[in-house]
Amino acid sequence: MVPVEEKNPGSGAFSAFAESVYARDTVRETCLEWQDRYGADVNLLLFACWFGLTRGEMPDGLMQQAVQLSSAWQEKITGPLRQCRRDMKHWHPGGVRTPRSPDYEALRAQIKAAELDAERQQEADLKALCDRHGSWRAPGPGQSGALVRANLALYCLEAGIIADPAELSPLVDQALKTA
Repeated sequence: MVPVEEKNPGSGAFSAFAESVYARDTVRETCLEWQDRYGADVNLLLFACWFGLTRGEMPDGLMQQAVQLSSAWQEKITGPLRQCRRDMKHWHPGGVRTPRSPDYEALRAQIKAAELDAERQQEADLKALCDRHGSWRAPGPGQSGALVRANLALYCLEAGIIADPAELSPLVDQALKTA
């Protein structure tokens, strides 16, 4: 089996894919809605799509390991940074409303930057996990949509998300446009 990267250089660039697809308004809105409503991990939603487009159906155990890896990131690093950033948006020390100083806003921006850096590191860890599982053939013509949907359904199952994966159509549609 020829690794996808050798057949199509750059196709394995999960972080670049995630950044490109997430930059689209409908994708960002859908992913954040799932994050807030169901506790979904945006990186895993994007990972499921990327894998379906570049490698096909997830092999046994890979999504479970990806969920475990990402849950650790969310619990210890990314989640606390996100919560801190969100809290700072509306927080007033002691309940006293005072104008935000430039230093306060700079601190919030630094926390957001750290959150984004943590997400990129999580993406690198997901890609490394994927690479340890071997190489795959790129999906055949017309298979990508079904494989992306199957991987998203598997993610929902492994993460315990009780929702209709069809709600992720904007994400799937935009992911397929990158293929």
